[in-house]
Amino acid sequence: MKEKIIGPDYNNLKSDYVSKKLSDNEDMLRSIFAKSGDVQFKKLNYEKILVVYIENIINKETIENHILTPLMSNIQSISESINTSITELKNSTFKVLNVEIANTFDILVLNLLSGSTLVFLDESDAALVIKSPDIKERALTSAESEQSIRGLRVTFGERLKTNISLIRSYIKDPNLCIEILKVGRRSQKEVAIIYISGIINEELPSSIIQRIQQIDIDGIIGAAQLEELIGKNKWTVMPQMMITERLDRTVGNLFEGRAALVIDGTSFVMIVPTTFNMLITSADDYFQRPLVSTMLRIIRYLSFIVCTSFEGAYLALTSYQPGMFPTPLALSITGSRVGLPFPIIVEVFLMEITLYVLQEAAIRLPKPLGTTVSIVGGLVIGQSVVQAGIVSPIIIVVVAGSAITSFTLPNYTFSLGCIMLRLFLVSMSAVLGLYGLVIGWIFILIHLSSLEEFGVRYLSDYSPYSFSKVKDTLIRVNESIMNKRPKNLNLDDDIKIILMLR
Repeated sequence: MKEKIIGPDYNNLKSDYVSKKLSDNEDMLRSIFAKSGDVQFKKLNYEKILVVYIENIINKETIENHILTPLMSNIQSISESINTSITELKNSTFKVLNVEIANTFDILVLNLLSGSTLVFLDESDAALVIKSPDIKERALTSAESEQSIRGLRVTFGERLKTNISLIRSYIKDPNLCIEILKVGRRSQKEVAIIYISGIINEELPSSIIQRIQQIDIDGIIGAAQLEELIGKNKWTVMPQMMITERLDRTVGNLFEGRAALVIDGTSFVMIVPTTFNMLITSADDYFQRPLVSTMLRIIRYLSFIVCTSFEGAYLALTSYQPGMFPTPLALSITGSRVGLPFPIIVEVFLMEITLYVLQEAAIRLPKPLGTTVSIVGGLVIGQSVVQAGIVSPIIIVVVAGSAITSFTLPNYTFSLGCIMLRLFLVSMSAVLGLYGLVIGWIFILIHLSSLEEFGVRYLSDYSPYSFSKVKDTLIRVNESIMNKRPKNLNLDDDIKIILMLR
């Protein structure tokens, strides 16, 4: 068995310094990128200058016009000077570019892989790092996972600098703090912690930074991975941190005293700390009249209850307490179940699995085809299983009602967690009837109330009770009345509106 060859990583490269011999530096980089065919090495001035870049991620115009051409133009002056230093080369040749000086290979390799160009000079123990990236990114579009009628149309992109500039365009406050860390031994993914100093609890940013610095992993890809790594409760089905692609939600939460974690390479931003109420509210709530928003919020809370409990309640009443149904409804349910081969619990799980299969198929297929499959497949399968006598028509109504109400929940990850709660309550109801449903809810409430992230309880918007919390939970009052930020965040400044002209 061959011994596994492990190449150099950033920790090892910290002790490797730039040599005064140009050939040693070239050999070092060629050994690191031995199997990278897109790394280009160009020697100038009789091999006294070495230019290194990766051709696929650099701006070719910058390389040709602002790096190679100036170097070729100044070759004579560089040759005449016997002891030209790297600082003199920087000041005389690259006056208008973003240029830095580095002397360790960990910094040089990281910048090279980020789209910078390296310039080495013979007899110099440092190198120039010239920023010249040309990494493609898609145009900013409207939100796909969080649809809104009247909210902002601009969402985040994949590039960290673009997302930071979007946030800065809406928060023109010198107290807006941006701390950037690198995560992953190999990926060196940049993560920005953004918050407003003077509003936020000053212990929160340091706590976030401490948890991120404790991560030891090859690399991360997106916000969901980072949530799992820094989250305190590893096995809960409920999302611990709100992941959003909406600029307006992010800015609004920053104003409330929360922090945003922006990750380079993903269009989703993570908001911490997160509470239950944040996941059930929509961005549209703050673009509608208060009474309209209150009505929609109540509908969403009722949808959450129906989504999680409707199937369990139907199963418990039908199997254990049929006398609680009105007589005509009880007779109708009994008549529809004549001749069916499976018990109710099997029918429920069968239709649930069918529903999730159709949902996954609609997501994975191309958009036009996925819509057709979900609609036609649902109608055909639903009608076919009823006509074949496999399930009762009422089961189709119950499962469809639970599914539709889950679609009203604004947060996709939260709706998936509700599906797990629904299956748990169905199982409890199948064993103990209505007692099982009640006991299941007691377990769920105990679990939710025990969740805590960064010193903020998951259900802290509801308990302990105070009138100020009611203003933006189940109901939404007028903006002029919401003059304080959430108390459960323990903010340094909880006054939201100091003076309002009337």
